[in-house]
Amino acid sequence: MAAAIPVDTLSLSIRDCEALFTDKNPSIMAAKFDLQVADAAVITARLFDNPTFSYSSSLHSPRSNKYLDNSISTGHVDVIVQQTFAIAGRRMNGIKLSRILKERTEYSFRELMRELGYQMYTSAYLIYQDEQKIRLYNNLILNFERLINAAQQENNLGVLARNEVIRLQAEMQSNRNELLAVYSESFQAQNTLKTLLGVRPQVYLKIIMPESRPQINLPPLADVINKATAERPDILYSNKTVEAGERNLKLQNSLKYPDLGIFGEYDNNGNAYNNYVGLGISLGLPFFSRNQGNVSEAQLLNTRNRILDTLQINTAQNEIVQAYLQLSRAQLEYQRIDNTYISNLEGLQSNALMNYNRHYISLLEFLDQIRTYISARRGVIETQYGYFNAINYLNFTSGQRLN
Repeated sequence: MAAAIPVDTLSLSIRDCEALFTDKNPSIMAAKFDLQVADAAVITARLFDNPTFSYSSSLHSPRSNKYLDNSISTGHVDVIVQQTFAIAGRRMNGIKLSRILKERTEYSFRELMRELGYQMYTSAYLIYQDEQKIRLYNNLILNFERLINAAQQENNLGVLARNEVIRLQAEMQSNRNELLAVYSESFQAQNTLKTLLGVRPQVYLKIIMPESRPQINLPPLADVINKATAERPDILYSNKTVEAGERNLKLQNSLKYPDLGIFGEYDNNGNAYNNYVGLGISLGLPFFSRNQGNVSEAQLLNTRNRILDTLQINTAQNEIVQAYLQLSRAQLEYQRIDNTYISNLEGLQSNALMNYNRHYISLLEFLDQIRTYISARRGVIETQYGYFNAINYLNFTSGQRLN
């Protein structure tokens, strides 16, 4: 017999899930380092190039006609200190590009949180739905076990056909199979949510939902679209990609021009003056390369980025319209379910059990009523899940919390 795996139950509300997700999610914790890397890139871009120092001395002294004979004072000594400056706005373009890329990294971080947050809510709602289904099937199986025990006793007394006992056993086994499928779905959702929340594998998560129904007052669709266009992180990331491309084009154009070097030189015994001190400049001559290839590439990438940015906005707006209509429909269906309907369903099950036990109805009538109860009760649970998930999906597509 396989040893039982020790399991601790952890009850969490949606707010508890949000707190754990923010503090313990490994992907978010790792992505925070990308923000620090982006900060470091800005610091690097703001730094000036280091000056260069060169020194040379002759090994032979012409005065003494000897090698390594106090050549520092009697031979040739040349000292040069040079500072290189980027011209044509190259340094400033580089700084601005690094800042744009930093902002884009921040939007990438927010987009990661948006996508993982959607998975978190979806998994939590699915676990809650499956818990309700598990209770439903466990209760049904318990009732069937009682019925089968009573039926077997009646069969032993010869007042009930053996086929009827077998039919009850087959129906119970069908419910066990449904329960097993629900457990399988729940375990997958458990695995996803525990990974997102940084929870130990041995923990069994139980999601607690408020007793009151969640309500959401839908704002006008146009307002949702406009706000999402201005705030959704993947759209802002795409906008920043366009901006970064434009700034990169300016940077590549500035790279057409060579660096300007300014240097000071001290030369002893190297020319007509024994102690020469001079100031000079150095500048590359752009005869062949004027960064043509990189400039052309930047122009092409700019055109592509603008096309993709338009596509991103259109895609997002279509998603929002779909989510808005989906929530409108799900909310309408959810509001049609009241406590009276649920109470009547429970009464249907109780009456079916009682009437069958008293032999007021046949086995076929009993099974038909129980199957109707199961289908309707599952429908209530799935309608509730559909409503919760529709709210979650609109929050996800709009990039904001509307409830």
